[in-house]
Amino acid sequence: MLIEAFTYRMSAHTTADDPTKYRLSADEEAWVSRDPLTRLEKYLRASGLADDAFFEGLAKDGQVMADKLRADVLAMQAPGFEDAFTDVYAGAHPLIQEELDFHRRYEAGFADSQEPTA
Repeated sequence: MLIEAFTYRMSAHTTADDPTKYRLSADEEAWVSRDPLTRLEKYLRASGLADDAFFEGLAKDGQVMADKLRADVLAMQAPGFEDAFTDVYAGAHPLIQEELDFHRRYEAGFADSQEPTA
C-alpha cells in the first residue's frame, strides 16, 4: 500500500525565515482548513474516538517529551570544528579532506607569534 501525502508547512523554516518573501497570505489561509493534524482531531472527536481528556493528556505528554529533548540537547557537548568535515560521509572523501586541510591552514594563519604591544 502506498499513501502519498501532500501538505503545506504552515510556519517558517526557522526563526530567521520570513515566509512573506516567498508566499502569499492567501495561500496560507487556504491551507488552514486542510491542516492534517486539525482534521484528524476533528475526525477523532466526531467519531467519539477521543475527547478533551485524551487531547489534554496528549498535549501534556508532548510537552514532557519536548522538555526532556530540550534538556538532553542542551546537555550535549558541542561538536568540534572538524566534526563538520569528518561526519559528512560514511567514509573518507578526498574533497572533504582537501577542504579540512584548507581550513586548518587558514586558521593557522591567524596564529599570533608576537607578544602583544601595550
